[in-house]
Amino acid sequence: MTQLPPAPAFGLASEVQARPGARAGADFGLSSETWSQPYTSYGDTVSLEQLPDDQRILPMNARQAERTMLELQQRGEAPRVVDIKDVREKLLDSSAPPRLAYLAAVEQATPEHRLPPNCRPSLLQTKLKAGQNRLRKLLDPVLEPGGQGFVDLSYTPDGALLPETTRVWQFGMSLVRADSVGKTGLQHARQPCLYIARMALFDRRANRFLGNVLGMRPEAVSHYDKRWEFNPEERVISDPQAGTRLVSDDALSVFVEFNVSYRLTVEDTANMPQSERRASQLLDEINTCWAMISFRKCLSLQREVEISVPLYHGSIYDPHPMAAFYAEKRSKTPFRSAFKPKESPVLQFRVGPLNVGKPPLVPYAFMPTTMMATHDLGTALATYRMSLSLTLARQAGPFAAAADPVLAGFPPLLADHHLLSEFLTRWRDLTNKITAIMDTGCCSPDVLPPLTALVEAFRRCTIELAPLAYCPSIPPRHINNFVEYQGHRLRMVQRYCHVIDPRTNKILGARHPVEPLSHAGFEFLHAPFDVSEVRVCMGDRIERPVPFFRH
Repeated sequence: MTQLPPAPAFGLASEVQARPGARAGADFGLSSETWSQPYTSYGDTVSLEQLPDDQRILPMNARQAERTMLELQQRGEAPRVVDIKDVREKLLDSSAPPRLAYLAAVEQATPEHRLPPNCRPSLLQTKLKAGQNRLRKLLDPVLEPGGQGFVDLSYTPDGALLPETTRVWQFGMSLVRADSVGKTGLQHARQPCLYIARMALFDRRANRFLGNVLGMRPEAVSHYDKRWEFNPEERVISDPQAGTRLVSDDALSVFVEFNVSYRLTVEDTANMPQSERRASQLLDEINTCWAMISFRKCLSLQREVEISVPLYHGSIYDPHPMAAFYAEKRSKTPFRSAFKPKESPVLQFRVGPLNVGKPPLVPYAFMPTTMMATHDLGTALATYRMSLSLTLARQAGPFAAAADPVLAGFPPLLADHHLLSEFLTRWRDLTNKITAIMDTGCCSPDVLPPLTALVEAFRRCTIELAPLAYCPSIPPRHINNFVEYQGHRLRMVQRYCHVIDPRTNKILGARHPVEPLSHAGFEFLHAPFDVSEVRVCMGDRIERPVPFFRH
């Protein structure tokens, strides 16, 4: 009879050989005495509190892990469950610079070295810097729960986009004026470079923001930065459908906050990171006050009216009226306040149904769901969806990869404010030319251009500017209030998009960006063999989710 060799120790051979009395037996080559043998290098059980500060990772083998779990079970304690998503967010937050580094530095420039009680960091800019509620996320169709199709993107076999048939709440709104906007206390210490009103849809029942964040700049700021006047002709399209999650109109509100950003100085760069990419994640907008507009009341209107709502400050869950804030300030100095006009902190805006005015170039049912955008931007997003449906219809399935430089190049344009402004300028010019050709006179009904002409115009605008998103000559983005850096970056973009007179620095005409990029003296445009510039695949979110170490 041939004697078989001892069974393997399953990774514990070195530990078995260290004990002279260990013999191969029925328990896979390990006796019962071996299992009860104490460790010499590590203890039987290990907890996170026992780890030293310089050693956050402890290697454990199978036996150590089993003894640790059994010890916890005997003591009646449940093992600690680690949330992978929470760990990812904490890892990203620890690797990124503190988002309030700049605001903490600029706060020291106030007379009391502290911002007034009505000021706080911008909530909506914090969402944008964290990668949430961005405009480019509107381009991704909402997946079905089973991952077999899309909820808000239906098309025919020949690629024609089908309009949305479910109930959609829509209305048009335009800001008119904001009076008695709060101050920041930096009027004499810093030079303001940006006044902006950011808007978003807020779901009070679920404590979340829906869709994207939209910024509106005032045309004039007067009365010591207390009065903001907007362009009432620039209407905002609102569409609150939330994909597969049910939303009630009584829980929705339009959140509008008024932010001020001041020009970056040398003193404010003490705690800023040296990297442009990391510096671009810092917050630079100070929120002075905000307003909340009821969504249900806007839907019930049958004609366009002008409404005023009060301004608030503080947390969105604990609002404080700005009128009470000004009344408290006046009570502290009654003699001086007697000669000053009384403040009336209100926001005036126009709101009404969407059918007021000229019809849109693209039907509203073709636009993305849960969207807040202007007419020009909403038309461009709807045209993107029509072009996407044409591409997906030609593929074997909706999640197959396709090669289209227009569909792949449009999302980077939405993520860059310089490229987006240049795209909207060209998009308005082309749409105005198309509508001018179709104009038949004031007595005839409006004749809209065909949708195929709009798709071709959209592809032309995108293909002209998409190469700049990958151009190595354009510097990366920096913090928004770095005026000198942002001006240099804007001039670089205009250098590729326009013919500029070197003597007068005036724009003489437009040109294709590939023209200067293809000549000597300029860096070549594309990275060789980089398929991300043209690759489009709706199945990446299913097959390859968001990486753990990346936004």
